[in-house]
Amino acid sequence: MDKPLIEIVFIVASVLIILAWGVGILVFAQVTVKHLEREMGKEGIEPPRWDRGVGMRLAMYSTIILRPNYPDTNPLVNVAAIKRHSRKIDWFLSMWLRVSFALLCLVSLIYFIFFDQ
Repeated sequence: MDKPLIEIVFIVASVLIILAWGVGILVFAQVTVKHLEREMGKEGIEPPRWDRGVGMRLAMYSTIILRPNYPDTNPLVNVAAIKRHSRKIDWFLSMWLRVSFALLCLVSLIYFIFFDQ
């Protein structure tokens, strides 16, 4: 049975968005996280020990970078150091990560509501 054109478009869009999100994760981890942890290491601040291999700190760093009024009371990461060492490119990469993930969720939701059989 042939799929309608709109369903094929959604599948292609989903694949492109998944790729954009994956590239966003890789670039954010390699550029922003490495920069932040290198600069914090110069100050004697170690990366979070609770996040060995899981990657949850990526979401936390991204949230802190995107929200300039984020409170400094987070016990899991050093918020003040992240704010101090983040650059403009880190903001753009963080936004890329968040927008691509939101689009992925939206396209997946639309696909499963309208095209899942």
